[in-house]
Amino acid sequence: MTFRRRMGQVARNPYGFGNPVDGIEDRRQAVVAGTITLYWISRSVLTISVVKVVHTG
Repeated sequence: MTFRRRMGQVARNPYGFGNPVDGIEDRRQAVVAGTITLYWISRSVLTISVVKVVHTG
């Protein structure tokens, strides 16, 4: 499954994927399509922010 498609699943159920980081429920880490993905969830504006870092070396 592609990263984009898998992130669509995360967007529909962001708390159902990954684990809280540093005890912060809205800051999560998950393995998505073979990448370690960190994301923040904002309940008040229904936004998920994701940063994807790719190592090509």
